[in-house]
Amino acid sequence: MDSLIGEQVYHSLYKYGKILKVYSSYMEVSFKCGDVTFDFVEDYTMKKVVATTQRVHTKIMRLICQMLNVRTEEKAEETIKIRLEQRKIEERNQRILMAEYENKNILLSRLEQYNFEGFIHTTEFGNFQKIIECGDLKSRVELESTHTTFIDRAMPEIIEKTSTGVKEYCRFYYYYMTPTNFKAAYSRPVTMVFDKNIIFSNKKIIFSEGNAASEYSVKTNYAKKALDFDWDSIFEREYYSQSKKYSLDKNGDDTNSRHEITRLRNAEFLIESPVSIINIKKIYFKNWVDMIAAKQFCSDDIIAKFEYDRSRFAND
Repeated sequence: MDSLIGEQVYHSLYKYGKILKVYSSYMEVSFKCGDVTFDFVEDYTMKKVVATTQRVHTKIMRLICQMLNVRTEEKAEETIKIRLEQRKIEERNQRILMAEYENKNILLSRLEQYNFEGFIHTTEFGNFQKIIECGDLKSRVELESTHTTFIDRAMPEIIEKTSTGVKEYCRFYYYYMTPTNFKAAYSRPVTMVFDKNIIFSNKKIIFSEGNAASEYSVKTNYAKKALDFDWDSIFEREYYSQSKKYSLDKNGDDTNSRHEITRLRNAEFLIESPVSIINIKKIYFKNWVDMIAAKQFCSDDIIAKFEYDRSRFAND
């Protein structure tokens, strides 16, 4: 039942002499004034009601004022106009949400062309145990604000330049073995693959077409814009010299192109913290003994997601 005017709904009301215009919305309203019966069939089309007498018009207005809980006809019109504007805003936002939902589906279809399995988060075994025990993956800011200790493998020179805004999110890669993973000094790495459908979460999200810490990376909240990212380069894992982005400058130096290739391969998906472990689809272990040890603190439904696969990790 629409709530624009309580149980009886009118989207807009204007009076000119004895002509009453009413917008009604998807329900039937019927009431009787004297010898005249008024029927409204709600279909978002405007209905004109000709008030044959002033008495009938007054009766109509009294009923509408009662439904709106206001005293005067002027106040009734003002209230309806305000509610109509609110309705328009809600409908516009709903259209945007529906369009974005469709764009997210299109984006996922695009990613699956690159053997995208889900959103990747790699961490140390000790951190993995804490994530499982608390039930959530949390952002760096949230961990630090609650004085939660964790094994930090982030490169200091990078994390110091990363904005607090980025560190407030849980961060994922789109694919395995990013340049950052190669540089991180993991001793007992565990890779969690989170379900692709977290993209439809009501949480805030950010698509970054490169490392989110980089000022050169385009960042957007909208899948439509993310569709324009250079996904070929993001998923590329060839040697630098074989990359389509590889080039030499006039001095024969390839530093700039290497930096650009690295930035793109470190593309990230960010989502508002925390993210429940319910969303974990797969858990990869680099070390067999770690997988066995993890069974001591994981439930059967989590253990069912375990897989020993060294090919998912860098430096092997």
